[in-house]
Amino acid sequence: MHALFNCSFLSLPHPRLEAVREDAQKLGCASAVGSNAIQLVCAVGFEVLTTALEEKTSKVVKDVTAQLDVSECVGIFQAAGLEESIVPCLEIAKKERNEVFVVTTTPLQGVKIPEGLNVKMVFGDGPDNILPIWEEEYLPQTLIQRGCLVASEPLVLVTKGLESIQEGFNLMRKGVSAGKVVVIGE
Repeated sequence: MHALFNCSFLSLPHPRLEAVREDAQKLGCASAVGSNAIQLVCAVGFEVLTTALEEKTSKVVKDVTAQLDVSECVGIFQAAGLEESIVPCLEIAKKERNEVFVVTTTPLQGVKIPEGLNVKMVFGDGPDNILPIWEEEYLPQTLIQRGCLVASEPLVLVTKGLESIQEGFNLMRKGVSAGKVVVIGE
């Protein structure tokens, strides 16, 4: 949320209940943070381009850049947190005709940032006035109206005790796209 609405990052207008779009819940991405970000940006009224970078990176950069040639980009939020995921975002931003702010959950140490790009890492917290709007106004109402869904559904392992935590770790290592593994003891 801070990456999208905090004045130190993308500083988008606040989401509106009347702008919630059903198709926002159908777009896919590679992280739970990204899944929720998509819904929030659609609730602002913007169109969202998203990719899980499962295709060849060069094809993704080419396809996204082509789409941005016919529209305007207000910013890039890279939520997957993987170092290899930020590079294509930087390539796309560099090719964009307008100056694009790139916000990432990826640590930027060692990442070569092209000259002229505005790139910043977000930690998910920080001083701003958006939390009351989020916690007291938008989120409670949109959850009641099912305008925003908790994304993604957790994969729950019901177990007899702590011995199954390793099973949860093993499942995560295999890969859980845009999901979370929750281990619950009976």
